[in-house]
Amino acid sequence: MNRFLQMIKIAILLCGMFLLTGCSLFNRKVDLSQVKADIPQDVKEIFVDSQKIKLNVQSFEVERRMTEKNYDKIYCDMVMSNDEYQIKCTYVCEYQYYNPGGWVLEKYQLADVEIKCLADIPSALKFEMNTTCIYGHDVLYEVQSVECIHTSTNKYEIVYNINSDYLYCDIGGVYKCKCSLVSKGGRNYSWEKEDDYSGVVYTWDIVGSYAGGGTSGPYEEYEIVIDSYNQDTKEADIAYFKRIDRGLFSGGKIEKYDFTVTLEECELNEEEQYLSMYISTSQDGWYFYFTKDRFKRGGDEGWTLERIN
Repeated sequence: MNRFLQMIKIAILLCGMFLLTGCSLFNRKVDLSQVKADIPQDVKEIFVDSQKIKLNVQSFEVERRMTEKNYDKIYCDMVMSNDEYQIKCTYVCEYQYYNPGGWVLEKYQLADVEIKCLADIPSALKFEMNTTCIYGHDVLYEVQSVECIHTSTNKYEIVYNINSDYLYCDIGGVYKCKCSLVSKGGRNYSWEKEDDYSGVVYTWDIVGSYAGGGTSGPYEEYEIVIDSYNQDTKEADIAYFKRIDRGLFSGGKIEKYDFTVTLEECELNEEEQYLSMYISTSQDGWYFYFTKDRFKRGGDEGWTLERIN
């Protein structure tokens, strides 16, 4: 009888051991240290304006997992960051167990991705000195202020003091730029910018004496003296105007006029900043244009007048 009881006890013990080992065989799990070590490099990278940004894993926590025979699917809450950007996401990975070989990462993806900019001013938004940005003109930038106006959308407003010194026009004032970090799909992002040029000031320096004209064939020469120019009313006092028309006849023709002219509107477009004025007489009229570094007669790229004093 005792022997029979002992055999029953041994059978129960063996069944328990079989169940324990069976559970461990059929419901084994990947060690979390392996899961973290197996995180692929591309998961820890993002692209901002096509520039690769590397991130480091800061926190890693299992949210839930589904384990079956030789299979383990894990959902992990993960935070990655560097000095400029932070990514919060769910890292989903699927493992398959092989014998031999052990656990092998088969699939992975990121879900519920949130990106946050940590820098006061991201490097992608920092303009270098002499950046060509204001209507194609080289200007000097100095950051006046940076404000994050919407944290969840990573929207910034940056105000720059600008300055330049051209021959006939100084560009100054402030330039504002609103920038938002926008997802372009996958791990690609781009800073989209809204430019505000309303604070840019163009100051014209056109007072002086000018001379010049065409350089070949039948041509004209001009001498113009501008005594004053009002930036607000766009009125200039032309103290002296002389036109020499060589034409097809020898000797030429000289005309001298003293009068006040009103300059046309100061037009501003993305291709060229220029100031135009129309000088007219009872017999004829001429358009002249000031750009930031040139004074020319309208309608002919070959006619240039130089400031002589």
